[in-house]
Amino acid sequence: HALPGVVARADFASQLYVRGGSPDQNLIVVDRVPVFNPYRLKLLGGPVSMFNPDMVDRVELLAGGFPARYGDRLAAVLVVQNREGERERRHWRGGASLIDMRAFAEGPLPGSRQNGSWTAASRRTWYDQLFNRLDSLPKGTVLPFFRDYQAKVVYDLGPEQKLHLNVLNSHEGALLKDLDVEDEDDDDFFTAADEFQFESGFDNSLYSLGWANAISDVTLSDLTLSFFNDDWFFDLTTEEEFWQLHALLQPPKADGSSLKMLSIFSESSWNYIMNEGGVVAPGSMK
Repeated sequence: HALPGVVARADFASQLYVRGGSPDQNLIVVDRVPVFNPYRLKLLGGPVSMFNPDMVDRVELLAGGFPARYGDRLAAVLVVQNREGERERRHWRGGASLIDMRAFAEGPLPGSRQNGSWTAASRRTWYDQLFNRLDSLPKGTVLPFFRDYQAKVVYDLGPEQKLHLNVLNSHEGALLKDLDVEDEDDDDFFTAADEFQFESGFDNSLYSLGWANAISDVTLSDLTLSFFNDDWFFDLTTEEEFWQLHALLQPPKADGSSLKMLSIFSESSWNYIMNEGGVVAPGSMK
């Protein structure tokens, strides 16, 4: 938010407005996979980002003049690169904030002889688990929640080739329990029902498999196959019946609430690095 031309919608929102553009005019790429609506607790305006800080290695914001491979986005491009795991020994850590609890682990890939690594992270809101157990909580109180997990696996096929696998899944929503039914005669759905419950939320998942190949000393090719899904759901339940709605939307239309996308990303680059002696040398894949 401190960068020139970049502002947030509100103090407790993670959406970015770049040089006057709206958040949906930004392209957000995670490990070469474009993602949409990358926020958590959307029912509260999205105060939490989908990016787990424990997993992020590098973030680059391109506010203008971004390369043609990123398409025709009007505002900006945000490129996020997730970290690779430790290849020598395992590490664990955890933490908590005012909103969520989190856990992180990393280590060498079993049997890879330090040629591979893995990372895994998870987050979960804690306040809903605590306050929903209170008998004094007023009926109809809404406590939006979310939980997500994320993992990355990297394996070196050889000095010039590398495979990387990414998995991300999240679920969030709000649940209203034991709501009283009034004016039962007005709607047959609530006939013979004294109470009902309402749940609405979002499911989000991302899967990608990539292959990086150093074709020559100065040429690097990276092919990524990915699948991304963003789904909104609405559940209404009484003692007798259960109604469920999952709205569907196909890109590029953006006024609905479910998005499924299968993409293939391929990039070739030529990089030269000058070493201390002034000799041109190829870039490293690691």
